[in-house]
Amino acid sequence: MIRKEQVKIGMRIVGDDPESPESYPYRGTVTALCETGRNETDFHIVIKLDEASMRQPEISRCCPEGIMRCFPWRVSPEEKPEKRNNIPSLAYTAVETSRGFLFFTHTEEGKRSLREFLQEMADSYFEPSFDLGPVCVYEAEGVLPALSSVNPEKMPLAAYPYVRKPEDFRLDVRYRNGMRPTAEDFRSFCHNAGCSVSHRNGNITDTLEALERYDRRLETLRYMPETAPHERDEIRETRQQLQRLLDSAYDVRGHRTAGRILDDPAPEVSVEGVRLSAPQRSILKPDLGLYLPCKTGTGPAHAYAWVDRNTDRIVFGSRPPGDRETVGVKRDTEKRSSASLRSTKKKTGPRHKM
Repeated sequence: MIRKEQVKIGMRIVGDDPESPESYPYRGTVTALCETGRNETDFHIVIKLDEASMRQPEISRCCPEGIMRCFPWRVSPEEKPEKRNNIPSLAYTAVETSRGFLFFTHTEEGKRSLREFLQEMADSYFEPSFDLGPVCVYEAEGVLPALSSVNPEKMPLAAYPYVRKPEDFRLDVRYRNGMRPTAEDFRSFCHNAGCSVSHRNGNITDTLEALERYDRRLETLRYMPETAPHERDEIRETRQQLQRLLDSAYDVRGHRTAGRILDDPAPEVSVEGVRLSAPQRSILKPDLGLYLPCKTGTGPAHAYAWVDRNTDRIVFGSRPPGDRETVGVKRDTEKRSSASLRSTKKKTGPRHKM
């Protein structure tokens, strides 16, 4: 695709329509720019086809005079690439994640590598360890100082060679997704990235959508006092059964039970953006409340944590729970500093009375 501000009379254009057969490529020189509206894509380009393009019967039949009118999404500027480690393209598809950037060329190798990376994100979307969101896809242009992050081979998501945004690099947003653990964000990502949906993720997505429908129905019934109480109870019971079914079948990011979080062997587990260490989770396990001091980076609404026995979820609040004891955890650095202070006291012998 080419932007209107990129078009210059006399520049070279190459056809890159993904729907056109690859056996009929064409190139030419821009002779005119015709605007048809106010939007960015409301224009077409007139080009003079080169001799190589006109030698193709399919091209010469449709454009006997060697003049072609092209829409902006079917062409792009012809580049004179600078080769670096046998990767000639200066135009990339860039994917930004919470860990950094990856770059993919517009070659067959780059397209394959991009498909594999996006599909792996889709397959791991609801895994508790997934932490790449938000994700943004760009059309990028520039010179990369290193090529380790270009067209990487398939590997675990955490092992990809992510890099920081290069300086003097042009980035045009094509797609953005918060990657929340919701059916809406997941379906949007798969649709826009062209990813297939696994059987597991299909079941999870269908269940999450059903839970959201029940929640909306219960919220509506709150403002309908004439509704029979048994109807609300039936909907609430059905929703709880569906939630228990999801909890027993899958360990879903953003919807984990307290038991799965407390038994997780990882040194830290993120819950609602709060990282709970293993010592902190050990306090919650015997049904105690946990105090999270502000210096740990938590907000006022996450000053205390405890396990809700009814929902089997870890919940947060600005005040301690009233039905259990609440304790806190000292950091190792605090313990060491306290010990060092005690050890530095000057030792003196017993003082005799005068």
